[in-house]
Amino acid sequence: MSEDLNCVFEWHDGILVEAMQDGALLLIDEISLANDSVLERLNSVFEQDRVLMVTEKSSQEAIKIVAHDKFNMVATMNPSGDFGKKELSPALRNRMTEIWVESYFSQDELLQLQS
Repeated sequence: MSEDLNCVFEWHDGILVEAMQDGALLLIDEISLANDSVLERLNSVFEQDRVLMVTEKSSQEAIKIVAHDKFNMVATMNPSGDFGKKELSPALRNRMTEIWVESYFSQDELLQLQS
């Protein structure tokens, strides 16, 4: 808790910062549904230096978060043709390894599930 009782907001590290510092595996489910501004901030984390500059934590200076050696990310998404889905930017896609997983269900089986 903040010592300054007059403050309106207090910063708390989120799951990305915690996973980077702890060397954890971070799963980002349906990454293509995230706002572009959020995805843009991830670009530097996917680069070789694996750094995140946090400017929101301090009004004085940016905080540099360097990922632990064991930190890793896995992101999932459905094809962009579905409602609300979009393509990831080339800058972000070039920083990832893509693995396509075919559906295990046939169209007939999916229709039976909906019944």
